[in-house]
Amino acid sequence: MRHLLVLLVVLCFFSGGNAQSGVNNTACGVGAPFKSSMVGSTVASFSCGMSEAAIASTGATRVYGGPNRSNRVYIGRNSLSTTSDPIVAFFKAGKQVWCRTDYETSVDHVDGHGLIFYSNGEQDELFAVFNSRGYLQGSGGADFRRFAQHGRESTYGPLAAGNCGSRNPQGASKASIVSKLDLASGSVLTSTYLTGERLFGTTSEFRVTKLDHVPATRSQSARLVVNALTAGAPLRTDLTRMICNQGGPYTYTVELSSDLSSALKASAVGCY
Repeated sequence: MRHLLVLLVVLCFFSGGNAQSGVNNTACGVGAPFKSSMVGSTVASFSCGMSEAAIASTGATRVYGGPNRSNRVYIGRNSLSTTSDPIVAFFKAGKQVWCRTDYETSVDHVDGHGLIFYSNGEQDELFAVFNSRGYLQGSGGADFRRFAQHGRESTYGPLAAGNCGSRNPQGASKASIVSKLDLASGSVLTSTYLTGERLFGTTSEFRVTKLDHVPATRSQSARLVVNALTAGAPLRTDLTRMICNQGGPYTYTVELSSDLSSALKASAVGCY
């Protein structure tokens, strides 16, 4: 019995942020960290009326948690929308708990392609990443600006015309949006835009490539680590443009506070 307990503790320790470990909160007890993260290279389309099996078959970006990984969140593009609106759905043991299509309903083309779920056994945190294509900027009452009033970047633009040709990060949007979601209802708790900047202040193509969560310690607060590619200059923590030694796209990393109100660190390869 003693050897089994030691083995379980070791498994819980090494599972601490590995979404592939198969060790979950229920097995490890309260306080055992669990993390599941995925950023899709493509965006799947589905609707709220579809079963979990049908949504999964589209290859939609997803994260999981709970006993036997039976709780799953999916993100993508609402297949019933005429203007490319995002959709996020949460299932518990195959049954839909909620499905949201009301985050962005403006004329802008927006979809979802990234999720990260973190739990320490006492508190759950769910973040989602959306792309704003920026063909037409939406109205403030129907797009993510209504959620980003206290975010690090509360808006985006003005938009640069066209794209960057060979310098455009593959599949990039004009801006990315990171939102913190309420797991119980799917409601947006807070958001921030993430952008790069061209000369004269126009917004450049920007795409999130990876998400990570760093839990709070005695010396620092919890943070969300975002890796991205940006065609324009990356932004420092104070939102000024970095100076770069080469042309883009630039590999960018920014550490955001858990409430998405500020950047704690920001760096980019070949830039300062």
